[in-house]
Amino acid sequence: MSVVTIAEAWPAAGRPFTVAGWLYGVLSSVCPEDLCFVPEPAVMLGPQTEFDPDLVVVRMDPRRS
Repeated sequence: MSVVTIAEAWPAAGRPFTVAGWLYGVLSSVCPEDLCFVPEPAVMLGPQTEFDPDLVVVRMDPRRS
């Protein structure tokens, strides 16, 4: 996993902010069966802080149902 600052993630003026729709299409055609991708999973980190990535890829755990 890698971490970037807001300044590093923010696009330059006039550039689109995200390519998540395109990436979603690519992932849906090549994602292995043991991985799952989830669009926009919001996670509350605190009462006033929400982490809301465009896409998250997680490993499917066959031990969980």
